[in-house]
Amino acid sequence: MDSRVLDIGSGPGALAIPISKRVREVVAVEPSDGMMSVLQENIEELGISNVKCIHKGWEDIDIDELGGKFDIVIASYSLNVPDIRQTFEKIQAVSSGSVYVYWFAGETSWDDQYRAIWPALHNEEYHSSPKCNVMYNVLYDMGIFPNMEVFPMQRSMTFSSMDEAVKHYVPHYRAYTDAQVSILREYLKEILPVNEDGSILHLGDTTRVRMWWDNASDD
Repeated sequence: MDSRVLDIGSGPGALAIPISKRVREVVAVEPSDGMMSVLQENIEELGISNVKCIHKGWEDIDIDELGGKFDIVIASYSLNVPDIRQTFEKIQAVSSGSVYVYWFAGETSWDDQYRAIWPALHNEEYHSSPKCNVMYNVLYDMGIFPNMEVFPMQRSMTFSSMDEAVKHYVPHYRAYTDAQVSILREYLKEILPVNEDGSILHLGDTTRVRMWWDNASDD
């Protein structure tokens, strides 16, 4: 398949790597140091030569460095950005085919948890990120009328210990001081049941949305 794919917020390559086996090129954009490091390790370990990594946030990308337009653009739970309209305008500028955006509908289970502990951690109220209704309205105002599919999904995380759970959630809750980590640890002890072997399974229900549209006819 002679296609170019853009993966915005690629993470460790959960989509970019399998897709690379079926297309000419994948450009993976990822701002996180840790995620980019794992992605590059995975690419090297698997001997993949057609994935180009760009270690930046989408809002910091100059479209000239992307090397042209893409047949497929994917943004899977990665568009928590300061300016969603600017984000979509940039996507449109590099898309010559299909665009797929995955996001959330309504409040998530972790929104409730962040809201409960955020004042203790940061002395301010928690405000959740805009959900799919905001994205849809922005696209609508741009003259784009995306298809939409809504589906439930259970989010599960397994940890071998409370220490591992705390380490995982520190960046999510932005708990970087010793005092914040202590508050976070006590909160996680309240909400996360510990199994007899010390392991922890964290479950959360969410409602998610897939939005997609085709720009091929606009060329």
